[in-house]
Amino acid sequence: MKPLFTVTDLDSFLDRLSANAVAVVEGCHRKKISIAKVFQHDRRCTPVRMVELILNRKLEWVGTLTDVAGYAGLVIDYEEVLERLRGKAPVTKSTWAKEFGVGQVNAAIRAMDMKVLSEISPISNQPVFYVPAADVERVRREFISLRDISVQRGHSPARVQRNLGAQGIHPIESDNSKLFIYRRSDLT
Repeated sequence: MKPLFTVTDLDSFLDRLSANAVAVVEGCHRKKISIAKVFQHDRRCTPVRMVELILNRKLEWVGTLTDVAGYAGLVIDYEEVLERLRGKAPVTKSTWAKEFGVGQVNAAIRAMDMKVLSEISPISNQPVFYVPAADVERVRREFISLRDISVQRGHSPARVQRNLGAQGIHPIESDNSKLFIYRRSDLT
């Protein structure tokens, strides 16, 4: 049986793969991870796609472990791979919702008149929904979550909500659901 690849072809491929790789030393500030481990963390990051990113020079940083030879010794920056997964999206809908403390993401986005864009991820070939950075900044300037108000005032969210209600300040509403998000202008 004839082999699919010659040893020379495989050596050439591995040389191309690690052409710009940096030797990883102890104390490296990057969250380095092997190509196989990336796939274990996120099934959309197949080893084939990671190799494509490396060969097409889409990753800024690729490292090699000094004590491991060949393909198994290649490591990449996990944060950079996640950034590539999200494409150009500054803040995904779910990330924004966790940051802002909103459970009803779509209702909040409608109530605050935010745009939601989508693009196809270069790695997963799946749509990634995101909120443009300009809208995120505008919302941070105009609105504040009950959670953030309670942290600022040092009281429980229930107590802050009662106090604000007594002052006639109520959260914004969307589709008959309270979002526990307040306009900053109402609080001053």
